[in-house]
This record gives sequence, C-alpha cells and structure tokens, in this order.
Amino acid sequence: MRDTDKPAYLLLNTDVDNNRMWGYDYREDETITGPIDENTFYDGAQYDMRTGDSINLAIRLSEEGPMIGEVILWHFTANGETEIGCRLFPAYHGRGLGKAAFSAAVDFARDQLGLRVYARCFIDNFASHRMITASGMKLIRKDAQYYYFQ
Repeated sequence: MRDTDKPAYLLLNTDVDNNRMWGYDYREDETITGPIDENTFYDGAQYDMRTGDSINLAIRLSEEGPMIGEVILWHFTANGETEIGCRLFPAYHGRGLGKAAFSAAVDFARDQLGLRVYARCFIDNFASHRMITASGMKLIRKDAQYYYFQ
C-alpha cells in the first residue's frame, strides 16, 4: 500500500454493505478511538505490518494504477500458518480480479514466505466461496457460520 492509497482505503473500510460479507463493520471496531479520517485505516494497517500482525497488499490493475481492493495475510501462527482475506470495490466484482489477486497472494505466502495458507468465508458468501475454490484451495470443514479452506 502507498500513502496515496489513503482515500481509497478509507472508502474500502467504510463501505458497510461491501464489508458485510467480509465480517467487518468499522462502526463496531473497538480499536478506532478517535474521529475517522483517511489516516485511520491506513495508519492501522501500517502499524499492523510494522508489528508483524499482517501483510496488507493493495490490488491494482497496473503497477501505477489506483487501489481497487486489498489482500491481507494475517492470523500468523507459530506453526507457520496464515489466514488470507481479499476484498474489492464493488465496481470490480465478478471479473476474476479477486481470484487473480487471491491466487498471487497464496503463491507469495507459500513460495516466498514458506507459510501454509488457509481461508474462511461465511456460508452464504457465494462469491468468496467461488473465488477461494477457483484459486485451488480445498474445503476442509464447515461450521454453522463458515466454510474453512486450505
């Protein structure tokens, strides 16, 4: 992510409808303690990356293009696993861009970082389920709320 992504990252994080299927609502985020502006989410992501809590990657159509979404690696474990998440602005849904970014991030985590990658999605999140399985991940279990993949 770049400093110039701040406005887009603010919009990505505060889009309540788009984030519903990601399981995030900024209005319920207890880590936000002050007024929300374009630094709120960007600075939080930068802090998480500096402390090793996540790797946040901007999705772009070209190297110099605007941010159209995010892939995140997080929930790192001591036994070499990480969870992956992916979200795009709605204008880019349904084009295979999520699958491409998700697959590239899985390859990066596995091949460059030596991590085993897992994912989860809400049972009623059909688009994420399709993206995750199209990326080659296999369903390993489900519970009342989520499908889990590896």
